[in-house]
Amino acid sequence: MFAGTYYSKYPERMNNLAQIVEGASTVLPVEIFDRQYGTMNERNIFVPPLKDHVVGTLSAQDMERVYRHYRYAVTINTVKDSGTMFARRAFELLASGTVTVSNVCRGLRNAFGDLVPMSDDAAETAETVRRLHSTSDGDRYKAAALRKVLREHTYADRLRYILSRVSGVPLPRRVPQITVVIEVADPAVVERAASLVGSQQGVDVALVLACHADVDIDVASFPALVGARVVRLGPGAGDEPALVDGSSGLAVMRAGDWYGPHYLEGLALAWRYAPDDVVGKARRFVGGGGRVRLEGADDGEYARVPGEALTMASSLVPAALLNGVSVARVLDMADVSEIASSGVSIDRFDYCSDHEGDVDVAMSSELSIDLGLSADDFHALPASDRARTAAEGEWWVRDLALGSSELVEGVSVERAMRGAHVVSELDPQEEAMVWSRSELPLKLADGRMVDGVRVDGTGSEIVTPVIERGETSSRWGLRVRGPGNADIHRVWLVAS
Repeated sequence: MFAGTYYSKYPERMNNLAQIVEGASTVLPVEIFDRQYGTMNERNIFVPPLKDHVVGTLSAQDMERVYRHYRYAVTINTVKDSGTMFARRAFELLASGTVTVSNVCRGLRNAFGDLVPMSDDAAETAETVRRLHSTSDGDRYKAAALRKVLREHTYADRLRYILSRVSGVPLPRRVPQITVVIEVADPAVVERAASLVGSQQGVDVALVLACHADVDIDVASFPALVGARVVRLGPGAGDEPALVDGSSGLAVMRAGDWYGPHYLEGLALAWRYAPDDVVGKARRFVGGGGRVRLEGADDGEYARVPGEALTMASSLVPAALLNGVSVARVLDMADVSEIASSGVSIDRFDYCSDHEGDVDVAMSSELSIDLGLSADDFHALPASDRARTAAEGEWWVRDLALGSSELVEGVSVERAMRGAHVVSELDPQEEAMVWSRSELPLKLADGRMVDGVRVDGTGSEIVTPVIERGETSSRWGLRVRGPGNADIHRVWLVAS
């Protein structure tokens, strides 16, 4: 699905959308919700073949519901060359658990890497959508992208960033502390416990080792277990409160189960939209008998489920539900129904009960792709002029004030809020060169040679950026062809 507006003044944007829709529609039906549906303004009326996919419009209040309803969505970016700018619908779609594809956009690539597949080509888009839909990759992309958005891109994260910039005081992201209870029935379990705790990412673990009375363990031998609390089980023992002070919640982890590195983080991040709920995995992988199978209802992911559908070994329980609950009682619970009548089930990944042998990639949300910059690195991009390698090559970005140009008959250039506005009254086949008076370096500060130029703006159908090299400097210009308007916002130097 795509929800947005048709803009005839942005032909590249609309051509990109047409290519993506053409490719995606060879795999799945594509529906377009027209923000300007019913308008009489011809500039905003979808034209064929895009018009054939329009199914109506949506109110702002309906967007959240509809975003969650669709498995795949399209986002389109008008400004493609900015290192930080892209349509905000990408955040909204990913936060809704919707796999998102896009036209090529540098800012989006910086933020999300390959989590948002990008292409301006119909055939390439079709291949991408077909792969995502026919394998578990689509659901794995969904889980990984949702985790990234909830971890770094909520309003709380933006407020933290603003406050840190205004105050000049770094405000690190708060990482939840989770009490993890592991039953130790055999000394060998201690090594397994160290591995489980050491592998978890995005959370602070407060470990409780619940040891059987006849088991002697040496916690000091395992650096990952430093600070762990040891509780003895048996008659008259194990009555200590399970929850460690300061913890946001508690999880029971079984030594015989497999937990991926994002297991606890994925559960804890769900509290950003379900803060008081037990969070777990009603649909989960189960091992045993030399094979792994998937159990649970097909609609058991990203859904509210009964408490008995969530086992203690695959759930995270908020601290408020565990006041005074002992270690022994927590371990006796098969599921969470004793403490909660219902809970929220997230994705099926990163957990397998009774696991044996190697880890099947289909069980993990871990993706061997570029996941984009961290939010802190992304925010630092404008200040540092950092560049990333994009599909079209490496670009060095520099803001340049666009001064007065040497004007030619039939072409005028006016200063605008974001650069320059070009108006051409040339005949359809007529061309003219407009040169900027500002000089460009032959080399960048890092020694790379400037060998090309691009512009960030609109109106690419009538203007083509060019560069003219001199002995000590170079200058950039526009080859203007035919009548029309263009807006030039920034100059991008191509360096090698």
